[in-house]
Amino acid sequence: MHKLKSLYLVDVHVFYALAISLQGLHDLEVLFLQQNDFELIPDGYFIGLSNLQKLYLRQNHFTDIWAEAFRGLDSLEILSLSENFLRKIPDVSHLKTLNSLDLYDNEISEITADDFLPFKDLDNFEILNLGKNGVTSLQADTFIYLHRLTVLRLLQNKISHISSEHFQGLDSLKILQLYKNNIPVIADGTFSQLNQLEELLLADNSISEISSGTFEGLNHLQVLDLSNNNLREIPVDSFESLPKLKSFSLRDNQLSELQNGLLINQTSLEKLDVSENALVSLHPALLSETHNLENVDLSYNHLSSIPAELFAETHNITNIDLSNNQLSSIPPGLLAGNYSHNRLYLYLWNNQLETLPDLFGSRDDPFLTFKGVRLVISNNPLQFDSRLSWLQEAIEDMWVKCLSIPLGGNRTILYPEIHDQLIELCTRDNTG
Repeated sequence: MHKLKSLYLVDVHVFYALAISLQGLHDLEVLFLQQNDFELIPDGYFIGLSNLQKLYLRQNHFTDIWAEAFRGLDSLEILSLSENFLRKIPDVSHLKTLNSLDLYDNEISEITADDFLPFKDLDNFEILNLGKNGVTSLQADTFIYLHRLTVLRLLQNKISHISSEHFQGLDSLKILQLYKNNIPVIADGTFSQLNQLEELLLADNSISEISSGTFEGLNHLQVLDLSNNNLREIPVDSFESLPKLKSFSLRDNQLSELQNGLLINQTSLEKLDVSENALVSLHPALLSETHNLENVDLSYNHLSSIPAELFAETHNITNIDLSNNQLSSIPPGLLAGNYSHNRLYLYLWNNQLETLPDLFGSRDDPFLTFKGVRLVISNNPLQFDSRLSWLQEAIEDMWVKCLSIPLGGNRTILYPEIHDQLIELCTRDNTG
């Protein structure tokens, strides 16, 4: 037992009985004491565990942590106190090696700069989780002493206002999670001091307005999530200052238009999600600068057509979702320039397509390196006639794999041999 490295004591309810036995576990590195209904930690309880690196005390009944509770934990890096009933930030000044503090789902509804004064000399402290605490507001300079912090989680609170003064001192911050709050508007320059930020999550708020300067200063931002908000329109230059953006979501807003130029300078963008909006059309040059785009989701909009030039410059595309729109036609050769990858998933299900033209152009092109196209076209009123003969040939040549296809229903099938052959080929694809 003295050489034990990890100890898991979950739902055992023997807190005080452990005091003597814990003192002998000098080599212990990981300790789980969760779901035990513990209400307090006596001062010096963990003395003797000088090699402990990870301590998990989640899902207990702590309302307060005594000042000397963690004395002796000279090597502790990760401390989890999530899902308890704490009302204030615990004093962790003794934990000189602390890297991560998890306070998710407690009752710390008010936080001030004084709460973090004991953190000032914690040179390794980088990760703080204050999610789901009922925080309603932030004070100026709240995090001024956390200049080494790289991850700040403020998700699932009740914050309704943020400004640049709230983030002063966070010079090293790379990840900021503010999703599931009550933020309606983000003013210009709110994040301007966070010039190292790489990930900003603002989903599930009530944001109805952003401006040209909202994301000013975020030159290193790679992930931006604005999904499930109330955006109706976006200024065309809102994202010009985000040259390193790789993943961008505007899913589930109320956008009826994406202006041409909205994605200017987005040469690093790999994933774009604008699904579940009210888009009725797209500008032909919308994606003209997204040369590294791999995944685009345009599903659940009101699109009735797609510009023939939309994907002309997206040579690395691997996933295109156009499902659940009102598409009645697709331009021939829509994906003719997309040659540089091995596989493409194209989702067209639940539209109004009566036919499907040859989307890829000539297979004699020497630059065509497709190893496989995955096509989903179910729930469309397709007419199985000669216009689909290209698809039959493509499936037979094994460069298109049909994941699903309409079965015809009660409609008259003008070319039953094409219909039957496609069904047979798709069935073979899905069982092979």
